Amino acid sequence: MGQNMFNLISVIFGLVRRGSLIRRCASVVRANIKFLSKLGWQPMRIIQPLQQVYGCSAPSKSVVYEWIRRFKEGREAIEDDRRAGRPATATSEGTVAIVRNLVEGDRRITIRRIARMAGISLHSAFGILHETLGLRKLSARWVPKALREEQLDRRVNLSRELLTKIEANETGFFDRIVTGDETWIYQYHPESKIQSKQWLPRGSAGPVKFKAERSARKAMATIFWDSDGVILTDFLEGERTVTASCYKAILRKLKTALARKRRSKLHLGVLFHQDNAPAHWSRTVRTVLREFRWEVIPRPPYSPDVAPSDFFLFPKLKEHLKGTLFVLCEPLPQRPLLRIVPAAS
Repeated sequence: MGQNMFNLISVIFGLVRRGSLIRRCASVVRANIKFLSKLGWQPMRIIQPLQQVYGCSAPSKSVVYEWIRRFKEGREAIEDDRRAGRPATATSEGTVAIVRNLVEGDRRITIRRIARMAGISLHSAFGILHETLGLRKLSARWVPKALREEQLDRRVNLSRELLTKIEANETGFFDRIVTGDETWIYQYHPESKIQSKQWLPRGSAGPVKFKAERSARKAMATIFWDSDGVILTDFLEGERTVTASCYKAILRKLKTALARKRRSKLHLGVLFHQDNAPAHWSRTVRTVLREFRWEVIPRPPYSPDVAPSDFFLFPKLKEHLKGTLFVLCEPLPQRPLLRIVPAAS
């Protein structure tokens, strides 16, 4: 019962914490002190959840004891008593205007500098910024590329075209797609910390993991796949990258693999999807694709969200390969592929 009540109060405090703490935090804390004291909780037991939720902003022990004493003496109000003297001016219209002008003049200005220039406390500056002006300080968001207006329009138009085709025949559309891309496969890539987690008895020390670097040796893998799985995996010799002539040869291997593994796809008509790498759109490659009579899906410029190999296949593949040492075998005569096989343990 006690633990359940503690969890309930923690949830209540957590919800309250998301609210307007600058103006109402003190009253809410006192309301909870009053509630818990009426339940018969001892002062130290009340202090624990307050410190857990509010951290440095939690009231001190002496303040908690003082309010518990007042509530036991019959006090009902949780607001501060009126004080004599001049009212606070930190949130007056003039001060708010000063803070607003400082922020509009320098969007990167710090709270400490605002407080110093406006002649107010850090707490008051924080309250004006977040509560009165409703501002947040956000970092810049990295984007892959700064696109021109016409590139953005092309992205929208191509996306609408794809949606129209999908709505016309969703099942047939996805059944026809073949996509692929290149990625580096390292001879050894250390496993992540999450992968090294182990079930251990309570209180035992965690396992020690030495930092390891991924190997310098690597091979370029070209992988083509569809909704049913991988169709073709091709490794380049040495550490070469894909050129137009190399990609042209790989496409011919892909057509052979489709005839062997996905013959129905050739009858339906292949919808070929690739990125905008120069080698993929060279004149010789376009000639081969026309020869195959494959319909090429237009690719918006710099659009990682329509690159399934990058956001789906390759991350899962590389996560599975982490922690495994591979042997890079020299290619056999008249076999220009680089084979990667698991190393003997």
